[in-house]
Amino acid sequence: MKITSFRDLVHQRFDAECTDKMGRDTLLGIISMAEEFELVEDVEEYLRSHPEATVYDTSNYIDTIAPEQIIEIVDDDELED
Repeated sequence: MKITSFRDLVHQRFDAECTDKMGRDTLLGIISMAEEFELVEDVEEYLRSHPEATVYDTSNYIDTIAPEQIIEIVDDDELED
């Protein structure tokens, strides 16, 4: 995985906050979604203008600006019903 200035920014900002699995997964999701949907500049601007934003705030922000083509992950157990 190539270290970019964006990835470095996200890790610097949230590594201390993300000590459990859910937090780490959310942090990696922020990076993945921002890069996949070309939202890096938007997320960088959000982080600069919201210095108190948590990893979860940032994830929620991405959810509001990401393309609508994102498919919600469905629990496999729900598919069997």
